Amino acid sequence: MYHAMIDPRIFADLNGDYPGGDGNPHSTKAFTKRTIFSGWDVYRSEFPLLTLIAPEIINDEINSWIELAEQNKTRFFDRWEMFNAYSGCMNGNPSNIVINDAYQKGIRNYDVAKAYEYAVNTAERNKKGFEEQRNRKPR
Repeated sequence: MYHAMIDPRIFADLNGDYPGGDGNPHSTKAFTKRTIFSGWDVYRSEFPLLTLIAPEIINDEINSWIELAEQNKTRFFDRWEMFNAYSGCMNGNPSNIVINDAYQKGIRNYDVAKAYEYAVNTAERNKKGFEEQRNRKPR
C-alpha cells in the first residue's frame, strides 16, 4: 500500500504553485498537480486500486494530464509523463484506459469534455504512429 501511494507524486508546492508544461509557473487550488505516470506498469494494477481507496489522486492525475496537454499545446496525453516531459519509452498510451475506468466508477472531478477530446486525440495520434511503423520497409 505504501508503494501504491508514492507515484504519481505531488509536483506542487503547498500553496498550489507548480512548474507548467509551457515552462512557466502556474498555480491551482482546484487539484494537486501530479507527475510520473509510468502508465504501462500501473494502469491495470495501481490505478484501479486508487479508484477505490484514493479517488482524489485519480482526479488529480487526470487534471494534471489535461493541464499538461493544454500548456504544451499538444492537446493529447503524453506517454509515460515525467516532470512535464514526454519520455516516449513505450508503445500505446494507457491514460485513456485510466480515464475510462475513472469515468465508469463515477470519478469525474475534471473537465470531462476536455478529457474525452484529448483522449480521442491521443488514440488518433497513437493509431497514426502504429500505422506508420507497420508500413515501414525493413532496411
